[in-house]
Amino acid sequence: MSPEQARGDRVVGATDIFSLGILLYELTTGRHPFEAESQLGVLNAILAQAVIPPRRINHEIPLPLEALILKMLEKDSRLRPGAAEVELALTESSNRRAGPETGLTTITFKRQHFKAALHLANRRGDNLNQVLCLTYLTIIYRKRGQLEEAQSYVSQSMEVATAGQMGPYIGMANANKAWLGWRQNDYSAVNEHGRAALDSWKEGQASYPFQWAALWPLIGAQLAQNNIPEAIEYANAMLAPTQQRLPTELQGVVVEALNEWGHNHIKATRTRLDRALQLAQQMGYL
Repeated sequence: MSPEQARGDRVVGATDIFSLGILLYELTTGRHPFEAESQLGVLNAILAQAVIPPRRINHEIPLPLEALILKMLEKDSRLRPGAAEVELALTESSNRRAGPETGLTTITFKRQHFKAALHLANRRGDNLNQVLCLTYLTIIYRKRGQLEEAQSYVSQSMEVATAGQMGPYIGMANANKAWLGWRQNDYSAVNEHGRAALDSWKEGQASYPFQWAALWPLIGAQLAQNNIPEAIEYANAMLAPTQQRLPTELQGVVVEALNEWGHNHIKATRTRLDRALQLAQQMGYL
């Protein structure tokens, strides 16, 4: 329960962030951030008690992770990070090589933590944290190229996201299904699920910043079918200002491909796109 819920105020998106913050605090410290002897005491602590910094309990917690958790547990919902910021931090933690140059990329929150978080969320019937953990676990296995494990988690993720009508996560589940299609050379599945992902994200109020999850498989499928114009369209979409920035080397090759296309250098465009695809695989995007 968040402070706004304890006060009987309107529930907002930041309420879910507070809930996830409690979960992360418990996983990293082994303690609830608002311990008390009674339920009323817990409510009072949520409303008024300062959170003990996690590193005072567990010195091995990285500073950036502690900072993220404390931001998520702010009493004032306006001061909490947005879902995209939290997702960026946790997604990048599964493969720091692929993240942009930000302080959040040093966060260490690995597979075993997500599995433990999923267990807690399942036990509590917490659908939002269930789908968050399932999504991150899918990405971890995707970046490792472990198809069977990724397939298991993406199926669960799609089920929970669909039941809860969680558009962004339905989109991410479809994006991961597109990746599975790419790895299995099933370009029909790539196109079906990749485009479904993009459609889901278009329906949101804000642009979903991790569309690379669907765009890279779509680019790969278009190149495999020698459909360079559509591959360029998807490559261009990845460079939109609303999207998570690609690593410098990869971003540079994509920009080169777009420049070659602008000069009508078809062969050079194809060469650059093939190189971008190779780098994307090496960096865990594909």
